[in-house]
Amino acid sequence: MIWLGAALIIQIFCVIHAMRTGREQIWMWVIMLFSLPGCFAYFVFEILPEMIGPDSPRGQAKARALAKQGQPVDALQKAEAALAQVDTAANRIALGDAYTELQAHGDAAEQYRFAVEMLPSSDAKTQMRLASALLESGDFPGALDVVDAIEPPRSTGEADRLSLLRARILAELDRTEEALATYADIVPRIAGDEAHCRYAALLLETGDRDAARDVLEQVESRFAKLPPALRVERSAMYDWAMGELRKLRG
Repeated sequence: MIWLGAALIIQIFCVIHAMRTGREQIWMWVIMLFSLPGCFAYFVFEILPEMIGPDSPRGQAKARALAKQGQPVDALQKAEAALAQVDTAANRIALGDAYTELQAHGDAAEQYRFAVEMLPSSDAKTQMRLASALLESGDFPGALDVVDAIEPPRSTGEADRLSLLRARILAELDRTEEALATYADIVPRIAGDEAHCRYAALLLETGDRDAARDVLEQVESRFAKLPPALRVERSAMYDWAMGELRKLRG
């Protein structure tokens, strides 16, 4: 009985690990159907290469993510040098982007505002950069003013990205019903899972657990198909989503 209990615990651990890390669904069947031999195969072919093999796809993805950590400082230095040579809107935007990478959103907003004022006509992409920086810096009313001044994009994709930004700002301003309505409109068609996760988080805040679970299950179905590099790059978001989904199911 002790061995059976231990085998069951190992099996459950492997299934949970496979789900959390987004392994191919075939591994779950292998683990469940073949018990300890299936768990052993899973460990040898999936877990062990991650532990000791930097050349594995997941190891390479993690290495690329680590290599990127030093890039924002280099980009900032290059952007500052370029701006010192010539003061243009493009160089201001590049400096704002460098500040954004370093999470210096107030400094980024200042550079984007200069760029908007220097451009001869309204530029929706730069204005969205400014609104996003204001949002991240905590100036929610200022961010909404910028968003509301942007001309509606002709492209559906661009319009949805603008709506996503507006929904985030509305949520911060406690205009929850408007934010929920905006998310509900764009989630069925917008690419990626950011909108889905933000929508689910807001639904959870309002106590609508059933709706949040439906949205997170959509995220789960797409997560299983993501390449390893994207899973690593967006691991914080997906870890949160899978964790909340487990709570809702439990």
